[in-house]
Amino acid sequence: FDDQGHIVAEYDAREAGLALSGGREFGNYGALQVGVRRYTGHANVQVGDPSLPGFDFDVGELRIAGTIDRLDSSYLPREGYLLAGSYMRSLESLGADSEFSQLDFDAIGARAFGKHSVLGGVRYHATTSGVAPIQSLFRLGGFSRLVGFQPNELTGQDYGIVMAGYSYEIGKLLGREAVAGALL
Repeated sequence: FDDQGHIVAEYDAREAGLALSGGREFGNYGALQVGVRRYTGHANVQVGDPSLPGFDFDVGELRIAGTIDRLDSSYLPREGYLLAGSYMRSLESLGADSEFSQLDFDAIGARAFGKHSVLGGVRYHATTSGVAPIQSLFRLGGFSRLVGFQPNELTGQDYGIVMAGYSYEIGKLLGREAVAGALL
């Protein structure tokens, strides 16, 4: 994307590899997972100047992640909370092109008051050491990740978002709540 938000190029990335992970679920409350991933890929220009170069990439990483999820909906929560965090380490000894670490943290809370509901949350994702290559950059744009931008319009080594929202239950539709609201 250029500075005016116009698409300049879009790459088609194909990848193949293996992931080995193990974890434990804690009922309906959360999960803990540890794993290793190794994959390789190639990216070619799909939209844009065909003279732009394609590139190959290799990924080898260790990851640990934990989640506590008590939200009543993953799309439009009205009640509950979510805490999710992960740490990823890319290692050349596992076949990666470069060494770097990334930390992800998301927290969302929602509370209903009759037909009214408020929501608040933070997202913090950072490359804590090294420099993440293009295939591992954080991508922003679209719903709950800066909706004023197109999906993947913004990329970078780090990002943080603070959000707040309000919703109102306007009735029932097919046995489910019909809700109107806003997220800032």
